[in-house]
Amino acid sequence: MKADNTEKRDILLHFDEKANDVVVYTVESNSVQHIRGREFDGARISTVSLQEKTADEAEKYLGSVVFALIDKLSSKKIGIRNYEFRIESALQEYVAELEKLVLENDGEACYRLGLERHREAMTEKSKALLEEADRLLSKSAMLGYDDAREYIANEWPQLREVILMRIDRG
Repeated sequence: MKADNTEKRDILLHFDEKANDVVVYTVESNSVQHIRGREFDGARISTVSLQEKTADEAEKYLGSVVFALIDKLSSKKIGIRNYEFRIESALQEYVAELEKLVLENDGEACYRLGLERHREAMTEKSKALLEEADRLLSKSAMLGYDDAREYIANEWPQLREVILMRIDRG
């Protein structure tokens, strides 16, 4: 609960390609917790980094990330700009921030970086990245991060096997 006794809500963006609309929903935060825990694509933007920018710069940056993700993940592009560079840059910034936090034994950062290494292992068909994902997820669980414990218990063993089979097939 927030200070004013209302439930915390998340924002869900949906690009309706048929209607050519971007729809913004607010949803109960706890109703999408399972989605946040298992999805690999996306971006995490530090509010500190946004607050260090001018208001115009922060709005422009956040908007460019949203447009970049919509264009990357949709079959129909909005096409405001070519955002490929923004996607790669945002991912690199996100990973660098996670790597710093992992060194500080941040359980959530270990979990998030483990998921990112998992995605990279699938894309690159790399056992080394898969082993790093495994190590990071285990570390996160050992640090007491509940999402990691649940993921390792319920999803990780099967996903790991699928990736290993893909890697072995080449």
